[in-house]
Amino acid sequence: MIDIRECETQHLSRETSDHSLIERAFLGDTTAFELVVSRYQAALYNFIGRCLGDYEQAYDVLQFVFMQLYISIPKLHNNLYSLRSKLPLKSWLFQVAWNRCMDELRKKRPVLFSELEFAEEEDLSVLDAIPDPYPLPEEVAEQDDLRGSLFFAIQSLPPKFRLGVIFG
Repeated sequence: MIDIRECETQHLSRETSDHSLIERAFLGDTTAFELVVSRYQAALYNFIGRCLGDYEQAYDVLQFVFMQLYISIPKLHNNLYSLRSKLPLKSWLFQVAWNRCMDELRKKRPVLFSELEFAEEEDLSVLDAIPDPYPLPEEVAEQDDLRGSLFFAIQSLPPKFRLGVIFG
């Protein structure tokens, strides 16, 4: 028996519209999704690589863009070519790539000393926004006190119970 979906998939080509490919991908046709990926991957990779100046990192961002496309297929299926929005898929993909590139560049951007401001009485500076990974001295003292109390409590247990707590 011939599967209709299989026959329709065989008719997909490079000339098939993005709209048709999204429709088919929405219905579960993985070949249609693969065709969208192959259609745009080279142009997106070059665009991302130029934006970031790092062609190794461009692969990761490209993966993110196509993952976002896959996740967004149900929304794109309904909204991409609606009467309200005539946004083509290519524009959507490049916008997602641009946004992700800007996110990556923001992560890399160092905080320059000239941008740091000294805090006045009421204003907060950029230094206040930088998280400190180390505990505060009060927290260190509390942890030390707790450790000492636990050690004393364990030492006061009978030996047969002490082993269960230590090795349990």
